[in-house]
Amino acid sequence: MNKENFQQAMEIMSKANIHIAGDFVMEKHVGTEVANVESGGTVNFNGPVEGVKTPTSTKHENKPTVENKEELFRFIHPSISEELEWEIHNIVKRLVSRNGIQEICQYLKELKKEKKILLPQSPSIAYAELVRMGMPKGGGFNEITFRKYYRD
Repeated sequence: MNKENFQQAMEIMSKANIHIAGDFVMEKHVGTEVANVESGGTVNFNGPVEGVKTPTSTKHENKPTVENKEELFRFIHPSISEELEWEIHNIVKRLVSRNGIQEICQYLKELKKEKKILLPQSPSIAYAELVRMGMPKGGGFNEITFRKYYRD
């Protein structure tokens, strides 16, 4: 590479927001993603870095982001891992949106037997939490009906 080609490459890298870090590593910032290229990789200045995988996060994908500030289901058993907390939260949310009171109470009892959730003694507290999770209030979903099946 002659001096002229090197200067052109440096101009292109500065326009593409590419920085040289040390002798072997180049970084290209695309939004919030950073891809590292060791010697031997190539950089496509019009697109993503070629020959290198872009890092992705696989841990805690179900956790709420800044846009989604949803509160976790309150009665999750303390021994449950963080990965399973959001899975149980989503199960309960889906349960209360699609089923009747009898099925909801039955499934909650099964989750309690599996030591995935802890249910409160007071049906009023459980009812309020399930309403917060998306269970309807009207029709056959009133608190009196809930108390009947919750205590069985």
